[in-house]
Amino acid sequence: MINHPPYPPQRGTSSPEGCTPTGLTLRLPFRERVSALYKKTVSLHHHGDRGFAMVATILILSVVLAISGIVITLIRNNAQSISGFSDYQTASSIASLGIEKAANSLKSDANWTDNSGRSQSSYLGGSLTLALSDSSTNNIRATATGIYNHTKVVQIKTLTRPTTMALSVTLNTSSSYLTNGGTTNQVAISNTGTTSTTITGIILSWDPQTAPNTITRIDINGTETWIASPSNTPHTAGTILTFETPYTLTTGTSGLPMTLTFDQDMSGKIISLVLQLDDGSSRSITYTPNTTEASFLTVDVSGASITGKKKKDIKDIILTNTHDSESLSITQVQTTWIYNDPAEQIKRIKFDNSTEWSGNEESGETQTLKAAQTLSPGSSDTLDIQFSGDISYSLVEITFTLSDGSTKTGFVDFRINQAESLSVDTNSASINGNKLENIVLQNTHDDAKIWVDSMSISVSPNSAQTVENIVLNSSSIFGPSNDPDDLDTDLAVTRTEITPSEMTQDITFSNLSAEQDFSITYTMRDGSSKTVTRNFASDGPASGSLSGSTYNVIVNDNLDDVENFAVSKNGSTPVSFQKMVVSWDPIGSLKLKEIDIDGTRLFSNSGGVSSGTEVTLSSEKSLTSADTLIDLTFRNDSAADRDITLEFILSDGSRKAFTAFLNPGNSTIWAAADPFETDQGVSGGSGFASNWNISDSSNNTFKSGNNSYSGDQHMRLRQQNTASRTLTNAATKSSQKVSYTIQLKSYDSGESAYLETRIGNGAWTTIRTIPRDTLSNNTFYKFTDTMPMTLGQKFDIRFRGNASNSNEGVYIDDLYFAK
Repeated sequence: MINHPPYPPQRGTSSPEGCTPTGLTLRLPFRERVSALYKKTVSLHHHGDRGFAMVATILILSVVLAISGIVITLIRNNAQSISGFSDYQTASSIASLGIEKAANSLKSDANWTDNSGRSQSSYLGGSLTLALSDSSTNNIRATATGIYNHTKVVQIKTLTRPTTMALSVTLNTSSSYLTNGGTTNQVAISNTGTTSTTITGIILSWDPQTAPNTITRIDINGTETWIASPSNTPHTAGTILTFETPYTLTTGTSGLPMTLTFDQDMSGKIISLVLQLDDGSSRSITYTPNTTEASFLTVDVSGASITGKKKKDIKDIILTNTHDSESLSITQVQTTWIYNDPAEQIKRIKFDNSTEWSGNEESGETQTLKAAQTLSPGSSDTLDIQFSGDISYSLVEITFTLSDGSTKTGFVDFRINQAESLSVDTNSASINGNKLENIVLQNTHDDAKIWVDSMSISVSPNSAQTVENIVLNSSSIFGPSNDPDDLDTDLAVTRTEITPSEMTQDITFSNLSAEQDFSITYTMRDGSSKTVTRNFASDGPASGSLSGSTYNVIVNDNLDDVENFAVSKNGSTPVSFQKMVVSWDPIGSLKLKEIDIDGTRLFSNSGGVSSGTEVTLSSEKSLTSADTLIDLTFRNDSAADRDITLEFILSDGSRKAFTAFLNPGNSTIWAAADPFETDQGVSGGSGFASNWNISDSSNNTFKSGNNSYSGDQHMRLRQQNTASRTLTNAATKSSQKVSYTIQLKSYDSGESAYLETRIGNGAWTTIRTIPRDTLSNNTFYKFTDTMPMTLGQKFDIRFRGNASNSNEGVYIDDLYFAK
């Protein structure tokens, strides 16, 4: 008998009975195997059943927890996916809204070629940025960026202009004019398109709608298109007026007059007109008809100027009649001027160089012309006015009376802010008995005259002083004929012109102390004012008499000596010191080693002292009125690229500090420099590869005088002049630091000057804007800027004025480029 190897039983079945030989292993189902194992365990370890149950439970819980973690992770990932998709959908909706917004806003725009730029707004809790570019006559590219919860979607679409006839039709009401008792009105219609279009009717409405106000007739270019007749009864506001014969506007039609006739006066009413076109589109306009001759008179003073050697003529005021069919006549002129010499008189009035009035009349008088000056439709006349003397820097008000009694006023404004041109120097002021002496006044304007009308004086501490006398250049402008006046009130001083030459002012009080502080307000003829202070009590007598100059400070070639700090004494108060504090910024490892005063070494420390250390000089230094020069020697590091402050501790214990702004690298080792001292012309300074290129060299650009920051000379740019220059032929570094001083003169609010640069022959870019709105006129400001450069490229700089009047200027001095 042959013994075959046993066949393993199939899962889920059992072997036939009697067919299980010794050594045969049976593979029981899992459940049966666990049951057998459990029974075996019970039979062997009856008392360990609790431990087994715990192990089994832990195993089962571990499996359940693992499965739960997987499920939770899947749910979280799915939720994040759903949330991200929702954010994407919202951002996409925002972008779509942006495209739709662009399309809607452009529908009624007749000119797509001038659309560009970017706007931003909030939508659906997110943000939308909409940009328009690549515009043409009929197409434009719209880029909408929608952002929601940091998810960004960008949509780009080229929009095409809908081709409606209304886009080619324009309406102009500038010449609308009520005539015949105010019952007719003209509107100019043009067709700017390439195809003809037809007007089928109009809708008219007006406000206020006083009954029975109705439209009775419509004419286009002299052709009757609608009339109230038995078949066309008068129509009230808001109804459609359908033309019996539509009116065709051929291509190129320009300014066809539409005349509307009403049954009563339309003066002062707001009229809304809607043209109905044959393609179903419409063009509308809302306007108020003009009712007087003055409505059509424009007074253009943009080109007006003061001429003549004595500056007594105002020329080139342009008067224009803007009406296209009606003439107007000027019968009278009233001329008023303020803020100048009140003794001036008007002498002549000319229209197109023909004298129409002559005489001698004061400001505010009315001049009746020899003959009415008629301006035909669309024509212009040139008005010139002559005065008896200098009328510059005045506000001239000119009122024209027309033949219908209406008036039109124009203003020629050459004013300056007089207070900004008033320089008040109190550094030399001192107290002598009951008198405050040596206040120096000066007019710093190049051309204009200025006057002081009143003064207000405050003293602290106040011990019931009164003002008894004010003397200016040896002439009394207040008292003794005036009664003594209390402090803090306006003193009606004799109106006094302040000259470009220095004028010394003294003020006498009823009693005075040597330790009082003063505040003086000068009110000028134009109403502007300037307040100055002179502190004796708070500054102390000694420090109040100390002045310093830091604009000539230099760093020597070895970069360890800072030279030419200048201090001096003002007035009669003695000034001396033996202690000083020298500090610098940035501090770094620099140490102060020596101090030389007027060539004598008064402090030395071989190791050097740190910034801010109080040092005692080897002897006391007494100051005279002349400059005392102080030189500093440092060690361990370069003294350039730092701002250095000298503080003097005076013999009476008071302190005074002055800072030289050397940072960054304001030293004698310049890449280029122009202090405007060595050459009054285009080629001054050193280190430049070209001369100055002045946009208007005839305007006396290089000047000497009181507007120099240092020395005697400076550069001036009038109105919108520019001055440019090449620094190097090939830049050797990627940045260049430039230091300069700048002063605005008579600039108005909203006007600015600019420092600009360009690389090679590229476009000019702005490095600094010098705005009048945040800076004062007649005040020097020192700026340091970093100029971007491209290695190996030519590098230009440019100063540019942006004023509106020729008497406004910007003054530049001490231009330095550090290596």
